[in-house]
Amino acid sequence: MKKIAFLMRYDYLEKGGGDVIQIKNYIPHLELHGYQCELLDDLNLYNVYDFDIFILVNIDRPVETINYFRFLKKNSPNKKVFLIPIHHPIDAINKFEKEKKGVLFRFFSIVLPDFYSREKFKNFVRVFRYPKMIPLAFQHVFINYRSVIKKLILSVDGIVFISDGERKSIEKDFRCAPQSFCISYNAVEMDFPVESLTPKVTDIIIVGRIEPRKNQLNVAKILASMDITAIFIGPKNNNNNYYFDAFTNIINTSSNIDYLGPMEHSKVLEYLKRSRILLNASYFEVNPLVDLEAALVGCGVVTTKYSYSIESLPNVIEIDPWLDDSIIDGLNKALESPKNTILNKNINSSWRASVEPILELIQKCS
Repeated sequence: MKKIAFLMRYDYLEKGGGDVIQIKNYIPHLELHGYQCELLDDLNLYNVYDFDIFILVNIDRPVETINYFRFLKKNSPNKKVFLIPIHHPIDAINKFEKEKKGVLFRFFSIVLPDFYSREKFKNFVRVFRYPKMIPLAFQHVFINYRSVIKKLILSVDGIVFISDGERKSIEKDFRCAPQSFCISYNAVEMDFPVESLTPKVTDIIIVGRIEPRKNQLNVAKILASMDITAIFIGPKNNNNNYYFDAFTNIINTSSNIDYLGPMEHSKVLEYLKRSRILLNASYFEVNPLVDLEAALVGCGVVTTKYSYSIESLPNVIEIDPWLDDSIIDGLNKALESPKNTILNKNINSSWRASVEPILELIQKCS
């Protein structure tokens, strides 16, 4: 039995996210095809020889990804290495960090206008929580991240994109065209019938961590001025206390909006079933699962144009998260006929279907 190591960011256990959900959903179906899988947040001379295949995850955290890549090239050059980039457009991240991430970060965005320069600064912040990163933080000061990531993209045996938009974004940001790749769209598996006939009791639902990137503060201000009912679901991001306080102040003074806090996934799905429209106004996403889940349970979808959801939901209404009028117009249009926003769905009904192109890519390159 061949063994696969998914090489994750160091904080994946403390800060779960879409990347972790995605990988964990792949594993059972890979194991059915004879691959033993494990998630790792460290790679060293003791465990590198335990695995036959390595899959790098998340190039938007270059400190870990580049470290793994260089270690493998030096210590295990003959083993197969693949990449799941989960890449957000650099222009979108830049705009967000410069304009929406808080006063202190805006200052650093002026001093360090390049995204990858700021990533090097963040490495020194991360060492307070992960001391093993101390030598890496200093070493990476002298690395040209964009150049090394481009080399990584062109050197790996294959790349797993989760949308064609992600592939195009990587080609644009790194000025290269990977030749060996597959596109594996995210999947949604449900324990109850899709497109439920449950009565709709809420107009708008917003799901996600309460943090600047998700844009809930501005969305709450917009919704407070509209003649609708709305609910927010999601945990507080403890790194953004000021943002959370400003958000809850809006909620507490708005009679038509409620914040329900963090919630188990099954309960979130139940609230989606009872809502007319999901609004996803994030400043950037990559094929977000919540858009797909909402569509499958019969909830209309209005989503950020930086999400690539339109590939899975061709009728979705896209909005520009930077423009209030775009958000309002998108919601009004969707509320007129929510079902029309989720017709012609192209959603994998099982993670097994998502894994099939990955298996073909691995087998082709083996």
